[in-house]
Amino acid sequence: MTHTYRILMALLRMCAVTAPLLAQEDIVRVEQWRVQEGDDPRWAAPAFDDSGWQPSSWPRRHTTAQAFFAGTLWYRATAFLPPNLAGQPLALAMAPLDEVYDVFVNGVRIGTVGEWKPMPAGRFPLFTSFPIPESAFEGPRVHLAIRRWTGGSRTNFAVFAASGILQEPHPPEIGPARLIRTQQELRRVSNPVTYSANPLVSLGIAVVGLLSLAMFFSQRASRSNLWLGVALVAEGLGPLLGSAVSLSSLPLRSPPAAALLGLQFLSPALWSRFLAEICPRLRTPLLAIAMVQIGIAFAAALGYAAQFSATWALTNRWAYIGMLAAGVTAISLLLERRRDASSLVLAVALTLPPAAQFWFTELSLRLGLADQARYLNLQGLIIDPRNVARLIFGVTAATVLYLRHQKEQQRQAGIDRELAAARIVQESLLLSRIVATPGFAVDAAYLPASEVGGDFYQELAGPDGSLLVLVGDVSGKGLRAALLVGHISGALSNERSRRPAEVLENLNQSLVGRVSGGFVTCCCARFHPDGTVTVASAGHPAPYADGRELEVATGLPLGIAPGVTYDESTASGCRFTFISDGVVEAENAQRELFGFDRTRAISTRSAQEIAEAAKAWGQNDDITVVTVQRNA
Repeated sequence: MTHTYRILMALLRMCAVTAPLLAQEDIVRVEQWRVQEGDDPRWAAPAFDDSGWQPSSWPRRHTTAQAFFAGTLWYRATAFLPPNLAGQPLALAMAPLDEVYDVFVNGVRIGTVGEWKPMPAGRFPLFTSFPIPESAFEGPRVHLAIRRWTGGSRTNFAVFAASGILQEPHPPEIGPARLIRTQQELRRVSNPVTYSANPLVSLGIAVVGLLSLAMFFSQRASRSNLWLGVALVAEGLGPLLGSAVSLSSLPLRSPPAAALLGLQFLSPALWSRFLAEICPRLRTPLLAIAMVQIGIAFAAALGYAAQFSATWALTNRWAYIGMLAAGVTAISLLLERRRDASSLVLAVALTLPPAAQFWFTELSLRLGLADQARYLNLQGLIIDPRNVARLIFGVTAATVLYLRHQKEQQRQAGIDRELAAARIVQESLLLSRIVATPGFAVDAAYLPASEVGGDFYQELAGPDGSLLVLVGDVSGKGLRAALLVGHISGALSNERSRRPAEVLENLNQSLVGRVSGGFVTCCCARFHPDGTVTVASAGHPAPYADGRELEVATGLPLGIAPGVTYDESTASGCRFTFISDGVVEAENAQRELFGFDRTRAISTRSAQEIAEAAKAWGQNDDITVVTVQRNA
């Protein structure tokens, strides 16, 4: 593939160079012109005296280095044809020139690009040739005139120039029609090949962006991958789509062209949004900058389509915001406390795009370099240094984020293993609390919402044949709640009281100052040998007895305040069911709670059936169910 490409490049260069050399005496290049602002059809006449007009170089497409002019300009020049061109069919070659223009030879209009009526409307410029009719010649002296109109806003934007079709300008040329047509066709073909590396680099930028997006969606990576991917895809697709539009027959200021220009100016906003993710300390100002840049993108697209001249100054001035944001972010990354290698690499790579932009739009112009000197030339391939810098940064950023994601995954995998081990330990502790108690059948189901939960249950058999049962819930989830469960389990193992109210009071005292703004709910019940049951509650859901909800005095949850006392209630029944609030608060996709009515309806079922029913409804908290049935 590479070998074929080099052969094609060599053939195109050879044709482009040798064609004019073989007949260089047959080509007349018209480089000295005069220019005048305004519009008067008499200025096309050969006899018109233009000595008072301003001397000028040949008309060319607008560039950033040129002062912008909106309106109509006339150019005039005089050329002398060599004798060997006499009697031959001749043509005039024009380089890409925006936006609408007429070409006159000796007062005869030989061609028009764009449309003058009903309103001037330009097309994307191309290398063009116009046949010169014999009636236009009056001798070797040729008077040329160009009537040119430019809209109220610039058209020389990078998003339309990636194909290279607008590059390599040349002065108007007169020569044999066949030679002129061949030469212009070679320019149309060879320029995109010469600049073909730019679309390839843009494609590479978009591919890196898609990989970053794929990592975000498939591996649950950080939001940095999301915004990096979006920014890179926008940065890469803009020039690719812009090249397609610039080679199409669409009007220059068509809605698709305006949308692509908006995309070009939207890219800095996406970069600022990405920078806000990788540099949290500058998040607020970077988000504010992104909002400003979004406004600039809309203004640029609207100004381009509606020809608002003021928008160019706005967009040009605020374009430096992106460079400033990138520079400040790079410095901030370098000053991070952790000073890891990835931040250093990211900071260095982050300086490349603004440096390339500054070189291309400012420094090279201040140094007076030619347009082509701003580009990279690699063995005949012309590459925009800004695209190369963005590709390098995109690859670097994507690699850094991937390595960080892998590191985070390894760290999370270690935490998950530790949590899994903690869950096994927690479950073994809870299950060890269920002991064979003569006269009672105890069953329990425990379904934590995460690896380790904040629910707990315990039973303590008394020497008098009684049974003490506790079911509770620590506010919050995760490891912190699990540690409090461990503390509660230790406190209960040293509990000597058999009265539910005293058990809760003692447990409350041990938890004060340990819950860090949270609380613990708990229900404690003592099953007496004579069949009665004493129940005390610290903000916990009431238990069920033989399918009915018990009326229990609800006290303050544990751990909130010291010295709290609790009331006891007496109940009777054969089958008691204790639940945590994870049962009644289970929520389905329609945001409907499992609720107390459904819980009451299934309260006589086994602990496992009740827990599974709540989980199937939609678990969002730890689920604990304990059933106690008195044996006959």
